[in-house]
Amino acid sequence: MKHHQQAGFSKLCFFLVVVFCFITVLSACVSAPQTQEQIRWFQGELTAPKTPVVITIKGLKPNTPYNIQVYDRYHQSEQKETASTKTTLMRPDRSIPESYKGTHDGVHYSDDPGGITIIVLDNTLLLSIETSKATGVGFFRISISPVSEDAVRSAQRVNLVLDGIPVIRKGTPGDTPVTKGYGVFMHGSSIVPEARDLMGSYAAGGDYVFVSAESNRFVDLPGVRSAESFVLDTPALANAPYAAKRAELASAFLFDGGDQSIYYSAWVNSSFA
Repeated sequence: MKHHQQAGFSKLCFFLVVVFCFITVLSACVSAPQTQEQIRWFQGELTAPKTPVVITIKGLKPNTPYNIQVYDRYHQSEQKETASTKTTLMRPDRSIPESYKGTHDGVHYSDDPGGITIIVLDNTLLLSIETSKATGVGFFRISISPVSEDAVRSAQRVNLVLDGIPVIRKGTPGDTPVTKGYGVFMHGSSIVPEARDLMGSYAAGGDYVFVSAESNRFVDLPGVRSAESFVLDTPALANAPYAAKRAELASAFLFDGGDQSIYYSAWVNSSFA
């Protein structure tokens, strides 16, 4: 009798183990596609100069935060020159809400660190992608994936006016510099993103400033405490107290390209310079 009880118990244990293994395998099979669906990929081709390509992404969850990455190392004619594309985000009716706009003429540049992080308002999102290069053609890829609300908050930028200077800011600048070993770099349309991002390591986790004399565009850096962009296009702004303060406390600078004579006439003998 005891032998039969032990045999029955062994069979029961074996059955439970088999059931557990089956459920584990089934769960893995079911969950694997869900993980893969977290990141969706799209591809497009720029076939003519200044001709936008519109990508339609459906099946999104409204009022959900997403991150979008645009990979755009396309070739320009036979020189195979690389440059960033411009992405405009739109709702299904092609309207552009304020929360979809980038910080340079309402568009997003693909070489900005971190990509585009927004809260998608509808189940469909339109991306209009183009390049300012006159002969820029080639392929690009897009990835989109859901992210946390914390990621949205960390990517948020605020627009301020400080001592008359229009400022775009992300993060909170400190009252003391992290390092005096300044990183200084010139920005331009042919900038290599990896070289620009190196300024983030030079900043050593401190504060970074992108300065222009022509346009108020935000250019981020990875790994910094705060990032600010502002325009100093007149002697009055270059002598403003806030300009001198940021020049003293920032650990990295990135200067915009453009007409260098504007920089000289606005900054010569200024407190910022």
